[in-house]
Amino acid sequence: MKSYACLILAVSILPQVIRGDLASDLTSQPDLSTLVNLVVEADLLGALAQNEPVTIFAPTNDAFAKVPQDVLNSLLANKDQLKNLLLYHVILGSAIPSTALQMDNVVQTGAGAPLRVNVYNKDQYVIVTANGKRVIQPDVFVGSGSVVHKIDEVLPAIAAGDNIAAVLSKDEDFSTLVAAAGAADLVGALAGDDKSPLTVFAPDNAAFAKLGQAAIDGLLADKPALSATLLRHIASGAYFANGICAQQLDTLNPGEKVGLYKDRYGGVEVKNINSMASAKVTKPDIVATNGVIHRIDNVI
Repeated sequence: MKSYACLILAVSILPQVIRGDLASDLTSQPDLSTLVNLVVEADLLGALAQNEPVTIFAPTNDAFAKVPQDVLNSLLANKDQLKNLLLYHVILGSAIPSTALQMDNVVQTGAGAPLRVNVYNKDQYVIVTANGKRVIQPDVFVGSGSVVHKIDEVLPAIAAGDNIAAVLSKDEDFSTLVAAAGAADLVGALAGDDKSPLTVFAPDNAAFAKLGQAAIDGLLADKPALSATLLRHIASGAYFANGICAQQLDTLNPGEKVGLYKDRYGGVEVKNINSMASAKVTKPDIVATNGVIHRIDNVI
């Protein structure tokens, strides 16, 4: 696959200052009307105002338009789930301007689970993401000292206990990987805290099936080889798709690196630098409390 350098869009750092009543200030933003309607539906406007200043990573109308209608209908039918989703976009009691954001900020949300903010720099350009979703307009000041950062996708809410091991275990398509991690005694490492984030390039069941059952049985019977295989799929740090450039990462298997390459359409390829075995990322940015998972189509 031909690789391309990252194309990173500039984010304006000029604040749009609006101060006053939180509800009216949010309503004055025409591209946030869907968010405002959902906040009203969830009876959250009063609670947000009482906890000012707040920081809101605010999905735009276009972001909500990407959510399937049946998912939105389900949220509207379950007010508790709707509240949890919306509060996952909010940091209560603190206004964090874009100038205060740094690489790999972990902040606690109103939903009780952490959110990971990243700032990627390239030359004079910067891109800010929240759980990998791009901030398209930062620093819209609202209410009594609160700040809104508009984002281009809705953040899927996670629970406080959704570490990498837990997230993988909830998806049946990763059952082979989970069983292999258990056999290699790596589940504890995947369940670490958010202070030592990981990126996992996770082969799904179909990827393992390409090896053949004999090869899988051989790995399961050889713990050192199994551990080495799995550890080369794990890198230290949280690397979201929006921040990936053509780069190499050290894996947790000593001496082994993986190369990351991005095509012109934003697709990501990961390659074992030693063997040149490669895989495509088929589902990026599966978020966990202690990092991020990228689903891949081959074992590397």
